[in-house]
Amino acid sequence: MKKKKRFYDNKDRNSQWTEPTAGRKIDFADKYLPGSSASDKYDNLRRREDNRKKAKAKKRSEAKKAGCFLLCILMVCVGYTLMDVHMDRSARPAERLSLQATAQTADLSNMKINISSRHVDSVSFDSAVMLSSVIDDAVENGYTSVTFDAKREDGTVGYASALASVDTFGAISSPGSHPKASVEELLANDILPVARIYCYKDNIAATQAPEAAIMNGGDLYTDDDGFKYLNPDSEITYNYIKDIIKELNSYGITVFVLSGCDLPDELGDQYSDGFDALAAKLNNDFSGGVKFLEQVDVKINGKDKETGKTTNSAIKADIEKFDKIKDNQIYVISTKIDEKKVTAQLEKKDITSYIIE
Repeated sequence: MKKKKRFYDNKDRNSQWTEPTAGRKIDFADKYLPGSSASDKYDNLRRREDNRKKAKAKKRSEAKKAGCFLLCILMVCVGYTLMDVHMDRSARPAERLSLQATAQTADLSNMKINISSRHVDSVSFDSAVMLSSVIDDAVENGYTSVTFDAKREDGTVGYASALASVDTFGAISSPGSHPKASVEELLANDILPVARIYCYKDNIAATQAPEAAIMNGGDLYTDDDGFKYLNPDSEITYNYIKDIIKELNSYGITVFVLSGCDLPDELGDQYSDGFDALAAKLNNDFSGGVKFLEQVDVKINGKDKETGKTTNSAIKADIEKFDKIKDNQIYVISTKIDEKKVTAQLEKKDITSYIIE
């Protein structure tokens, strides 16, 4: 029988066929070398590295993270504050529009309204350049309203009226040339137009219609300042005032400030003067669709007594002297101080119904 050939033969038996042995350094075994002072990293005898730089870098990193976190919190808080201010200011136009819409259906005469207003010259109601300047100024200074004199203290009428009585008396002087268009433009810009009327103090109508004026014997009554007065009990007087309000109301004005409603004290109680009596008759005729406000005159000097300089504390002290007003009254503030300083202190004192002259 033939012997099968093996797959492996024995010719290389007992010979070296692998790669030569090569050693390499093993770090963790260094401590076993003769004379070595090294130690394993888990060994208490191993020398510790100086990690102070790493610790400082870590602290700086943590400080940066903390700073970023605080900055984010601050930005969120400031953002919410600015948003609140913006929403508060944005709500004011909505309140004004609501006031205009409600005037047609609700008893506006009994509503409490807040008006922060700037007094402007009647001639500004030109529906052109001057009115645009008034609107820009009102928006810049945060006013919700502008007030103009429809009938001035001397009896002159401050707008282009079409009333026959105004024409007969020749009362128009330096008027706003386009009152209706100006009122519409103000409302379109979310600014409430307010008309002020000096009621009984009137040198024009009293002279032209003595039958409607207060007399002193056979002459027109004149006070120490040279002013003549209309008779509060005269139908001519009442209709004259009412017709002016009716005409302006047809233009879109729903808020009127009545001034000069009280006669001089020396006339006593001979006449039915006063705001309450006049407003009651007007409210009845206008069915509560118009708001009448009584003017309350106040002044803000704002000067420090010692230094003579304008200070916030002095402005605040003047405001604190104001008498509290009713819902049908409004402060008319006479001042020469920068209006932004005044309005800032008024807001701090929670005074929200005023006209600044």
